[in-house]
Amino acid sequence: MGTMEGLVDDSEEVSDEELEAFKRLDPKFLTGLIELYRMRLQQPMGQFRFLEDMGESEKLHAKAVLTSKHSVTPEIESEIDSLIANSKGHKTRSFFPPARLKAYREFRESRGGAQKHVDQQIGKMERLGEFLTKQNLKLDFDAVDAWLKSLDRAPRTLGQYLMAGTAFWKWAMKYDARWREDFKDQANPFENHDLPQGEGKPAQQTNREAYDTAELAKLHEGAIHIQNNPLADLILLGSYTGARIEELCQLKREHVIDQDGV
Repeated sequence: MGTMEGLVDDSEEVSDEELEAFKRLDPKFLTGLIELYRMRLQQPMGQFRFLEDMGESEKLHAKAVLTSKHSVTPEIESEIDSLIANSKGHKTRSFFPPARLKAYREFRESRGGAQKHVDQQIGKMERLGEFLTKQNLKLDFDAVDAWLKSLDRAPRTLGQYLMAGTAFWKWAMKYDARWREDFKDQANPFENHDLPQGEGKPAQQTNREAYDTAELAKLHEGAIHIQNNPLADLILLGSYTGARIEELCQLKREHVIDQDGV
């Protein structure tokens, strides 16, 4: 044990149980531990660095024990890795991880949900998740209220956000076992909010200006530059027809007609 001299503070006694546990270490692990300690001693603040090494090793060991004894979902394992990487700065786990949103998307699409509508609802949940994580908040009524206030949107738009949240909540409470367990005693946080009165900004303030010819050309050139030919085609079609992008994306070959050779 002389090779580890100076590692333990002389003011602290090592119990018999700790000594026995140290003796039971795997010989290969013990050899590596000693070599690591010797290497660290050659560096500035080596003993402190070694103690940091031991702390990181203990975290990884804890993860190995947890994942070997329990069925851990990718979502939970990702949270464990995040905690290991930054235990002091660890924030609230995401309530809307990619795997959960993917399952929700598949459910909505299987029920005939329009692609644009599904995308919008998923986007709203992603933005809520980012807000909760950034503010280190749990998902409850007060957090949703704070989120709505941060959006600075018209009451009608805020109502759409609440409807999207309620739709997700109902799905998760029915089909997501982890969500159902986490929120089994909690009311829907997207309900019973008092939204501001009125319809938001006057219509004349929200009118959108059309792109001029130079701006359209610049957009088209940008799409060509990044080799996004479908986007470039959509820009041209939109420029000549004035159709909405969702209308253009629904066009099929049979919709093209030949009139007088044109």
